[in-house]
Amino acid sequence: MSDHFQWTRKHELLFGIRRSIRYHARRRRFFDRLKRGMTFLTVMCGMGTFAMLLAHVPPAWPIATAMTLTVLAVFDLLVNTAEGVRLHADLGRRFTEIEMDLVLTEDNLTDQQVREFANQRLRVVLEEPPTMRVLDCICHNEVVRVMGHNKAYEVKLSKWQRFFANFLDVSPDEIREVPEVPAPI
Repeated sequence: MSDHFQWTRKHELLFGIRRSIRYHARRRRFFDRLKRGMTFLTVMCGMGTFAMLLAHVPPAWPIATAMTLTVLAVFDLLVNTAEGVRLHADLGRRFTEIEMDLVLTEDNLTDQQVREFANQRLRVVLEEPPTMRVLDCICHNEVVRVMGHNKAYEVKLSKWQRFFANFLDVSPDEIREVPEVPAPI
């Protein structure tokens, strides 16, 4: 195997792993913020309900805040924000461990080493929930910039796609194929 091919393969692995690390860090932060926001609103609704009951306000107000509290709790139960935080923190940590091992290897990887690292990466990918394509493209663009590649390798996304990236994929079918980033020569 040529030295350039070996370096290219290592670069491809590093690029994909770094993109995955960024992706899971973003998902973890999203779920963490959502969990904190839900907890804050739940506490406020609970305190508001209790305060209104003590103040003897018309019963419609405490009932409304209690219903809001229930809706928030059901939403949190359905979305399972705590599990989202845990899952994405774990996946990000596992990808980081693979990157640490890969960075410590020589640039001239053997065929066996390439297969082992690719296999480690695929084992983690197997446990990932479905990927949010727009968010993955945002992470791709970040890695392109961080690794010093040309902007031509970035994926063009609309401001609406970027804004909603953590919530839903806006027009993922309009995203052109993610360009393969070449290894530095």
